[in-house]
Amino acid sequence: MKHLLYGIIRHVEAPLFPGVVLPSKTPFRVIPSQHLAAVVSDPTADNCSKPSLAELIAFEKDVAAIHELRTVVPVRYGCWMGSTSEIVTWLDARKLEYETLLTHLDGMTEMGVRVILPERSRVEAPPPASPGAAYMAALRSRSDAGSTLSAEESALVKRVTGFLSGFCAEQRWEVTASAQTRLLSVYFLVPKARLDAFRTSARQVCSDVEIPFLLSGPWPPYNFVTEAQKYYGSVTMVSKP
Repeated sequence: MKHLLYGIIRHVEAPLFPGVVLPSKTPFRVIPSQHLAAVVSDPTADNCSKPSLAELIAFEKDVAAIHELRTVVPVRYGCWMGSTSEIVTWLDARKLEYETLLTHLDGMTEMGVRVILPERSRVEAPPPASPGAAYMAALRSRSDAGSTLSAEESALVKRVTGFLSGFCAEQRWEVTASAQTRLLSVYFLVPKARLDAFRTSARQVCSDVEIPFLLSGPWPPYNFVTEAQKYYGSVTMVSKP
């Protein structure tokens, strides 16, 4: 039997989450170690099938509900954990890492600014000789899109982040590409107490940018726990795509 992990919180005295019902109505439990706790679903069959879109959306709403109640290291769908004893052992092994991260995330939430950019002109390469080569070429293209910025994109990131730096604790960005466009996403770790001021300032700076943009959030701080999530493939977990 497996537990689906929603996130890591601090251990608090029982009863934990008294009377709380997740938006999906999924039965859940909080499994504590001495200092931390894992919020997980009730055990399910070992066959962790590929989720539907509705299940993914429901899971994200559940994580968001937990984020409203507690400081949480949020987890994206697909981390399945073993027995209660294995979960406690895993939490104890990561105690310092997650306590440090939870302190950093106290009172914080994530906001995003997304800007649609025209795709940069490029010389078309010859078509790959095989399906395997095509797959590797697609991976390289995606990696290249996210690793470099044009001078125009760099200036835009500096403009947006510079204007909003006084309203957040941390910033990150990424670029993803499609056939016609590039999507520039800038993520901000924002104190919940400053959300209104952040939104006002973000709309002000974005209104000066003469290309489409989207202001999103607040969300659980997924983009500020990426290093911690590297450990989700350890002993008690089976990562599902």
